Parts: sequence; C-alpha cells; structure tokens
Amino acid sequence: MMTQIEGSKAFQVVFQIHSHYSNFMDKNKKTPRVLQIVPALDMGGVERGALDLAIFLKKKGASPVIASCGGRLVSVLRKHEIIHEYLPLNSKNPFTIWINSIRLASLIRKHNINIIHVRSRAPAWSAYLAAKKTRTSLVTTFHGAYSFQGKLKKFYNSVMTKGRKVIAVSKFMAQHIEKEYGLNPKKISTIHRGVDFNIFDPERVTELRIEALMNQLQLPDDKFIILLPGRLTRLKGHAVLLEALSRLQRKDWICLFVGAEKNKAYVHELEQQSTTYGFRDRLYIVGECKDMPALYKLASLVICPSSQPESFGRTAAEASAMGSIVIASDHGGFKEIIEDGKTGWLFPSEDSRSLAVRIENALNLSAAERKSMGNAGIKNVRHQFDNETMFRKTLKVYHDILTPVS
Repeated sequence: MMTQIEGSKAFQVVFQIHSHYSNFMDKNKKTPRVLQIVPALDMGGVERGALDLAIFLKKKGASPVIASCGGRLVSVLRKHEIIHEYLPLNSKNPFTIWINSIRLASLIRKHNINIIHVRSRAPAWSAYLAAKKTRTSLVTTFHGAYSFQGKLKKFYNSVMTKGRKVIAVSKFMAQHIEKEYGLNPKKISTIHRGVDFNIFDPERVTELRIEALMNQLQLPDDKFIILLPGRLTRLKGHAVLLEALSRLQRKDWICLFVGAEKNKAYVHELEQQSTTYGFRDRLYIVGECKDMPALYKLASLVICPSSQPESFGRTAAEASAMGSIVIASDHGGFKEIIEDGKTGWLFPSEDSRSLAVRIENALNLSAAERKSMGNAGIKNVRHQFDNETMFRKTLKVYHDILTPVS
C-alpha cells in the first residue's frame, strides 16, 4: 500500500507533467493575426465581407490588418480602430505585383502576421510570393468562377488554389474548383457568404425610410415594383428581364435597375430596348442606392436573371432576408438560396418566356400568399446564411491551420 508521503510525491510528479503539458499547449496555441488583402475597399460584397470579418476578429481580441489601395470603407476601419495599410493592390502590372510582394513581406514582419487571407487574383500573386518569402500560412477565398481560355489565363487563376486552405463561398464553387483545377476536396472549405441581419432586418426598416426612398427615386405608389439589383453589365441579365416584361399583358408595374453604371453605351442600349417594347416610361435606371434594405422591402419582386452562374448570389440572399419574393436563374449559388416554389422561383437562364410566366405567377399572388412566401424566405436565409456562422467557420479554418499536428 502506498504511504501518504509516496502518494504526495506521485501527485507532484503528475502535477508537474500536467503543468508542463499545459504550458506546451499554451505556447503552441497561437492567436490568429490575420492580414486580409483586397484590391480596394469600396462598396462591393467582397470588400464588405473583409471589413465585417476584421470587425469580428477585433471583437474576439485579435489584431486584424487589411491592406488595399484604399476606398470609401477605410473610414469604417478607422472607426473600429482596425489597421489599414495602403498598397497599390488593384494593379495587374507584373512588376507592381512583384514589388507588392516585397511590401507585403515587410508588413507581415511588422505586424507579426501568421495568416494571410486573400480574395482576388492579382493581389493573390503578391500574397503568394510574400507567404513563401516569410513562411506564412496563406488562405484564399474563391469569390467567382473565373473564366479562362487557354493555359496562360488558367495559370493566372490558379493562384487562388495555392492557399493552405481554399474557401469556397458555395457548394457550387467547391465543385467548380475541384473540377476545373483538380484540387483535392480535403483542401477546400465551403463557407457560404453571410448576411448581416443587423442591417437586413425587415423589422428595422420603418415606413419613414420607405417613404423617403420613394420620394428620392420618384416612384409611383400604385404600381408593382420589379427590381433588378446589380452592376449594369450584360452578365446580370437586364435585357432578358426587359424581354420577359414585354410578354406581360398587364401594365400595373414599373421596373427598377439599381447598380453601378460604368458602361454608358450599355445603359443607352437598355433604354432603347425599353422604348422599342413601349414601356420606357416604366423603366427606372437609378445607379447605386444607399438604403438597399428599404428598397428590398419596398420591391414587389426581386429578379436575379444572371446569364452566367453566380458564385453565391448575395443579392438573392439579402432580398430574401428582407422578405422579398425572389426570382432567379436556375444555376450557380442561387440554387442553394432559393427553394423553388417555396421561398421564391427559379427559371432556366436566359429564357424570357419562363421568366415572364413566373413574374405573372408572383404578381397574381394574394397578399396572404406573398407574406407567407416572404416569411419562408426570411426563415430559410436566417437558418443558413448568417454572418456569425460565416465568421465562426472562417475562424475555425485559421485555428486548424495554426494548430500543430500531434
């Protein structure tokens, strides 16, 4: 039988071993010190995602850093006391990309970074070179199904597969990466884009906000509002929607295109198309809107008729979060957001006849049916696509990379 003294010594030995093990784990349990890299910090979804993640990391006690060429969101970083480093990361010039890699390596050492997270191809090459130079872990996020014709373009795109972990913003994107780039699926983490429910919450949008928006845009109050949100480019399918609207028998609607205007010729083309169809007076092209939650709540229908698959479909998710009825192309990330016939409708891409049928069906819904479908959309998006889930899953990717393999 063990004596009291022997038992005490045995306890001390066990305690010392436990303490040594705990100290070893504490030393190896690294806090993510993340440098996010984006070309610019303007109002796009990629940029907003980087900003929101940085704010989340800051609240968790980390010291996040963002590098970009600047933009309107830098002021928000300052408000949250998040470090921003100015670099010409929007450049595709090979020499600038190489110089940026040297600058990034310096920033990595300056801020003691242990995770680099990049979301765009040109700066990804700079980040990749800097990661190799400093032996820092690289994470990439595929935000788009980049097109490529020829080996050179595919090689340029392939930098997005060179992270220790590659984040896909939807199941569609994960399948695309695996198929087109031959990437091992174990290297891919599917993390859906999130929606900020502090912003996209129908309960927070007052009638005063809606009235102010209607006055600002000079919208009639006796028409259904059919909204297409997104950049004014051919890929977003504006022409398909106009053709679908030309097939409607009813005229109790207006169509609203909201998004950045960069191609004046394309805008003029859409205006001419609506004139040919005889409803130029019912087409409103208004550029960007600063109160999208109110606009989504105001809209009778939100149409997402992209001709090419969207990697996720942020507009569809945000509109659904506001209780809008969404009709979207039946491909890409939209298929993961919209439950056809339950939370909205899907239609064959670029098929204006099918789109017209779904618009007619939606406009014929009773008020109770519209509310029921809208509520189903809210429930679905809140269950699957909240920002907090996206942040936690991203943080887990960081921790998995930094945790030493035993």
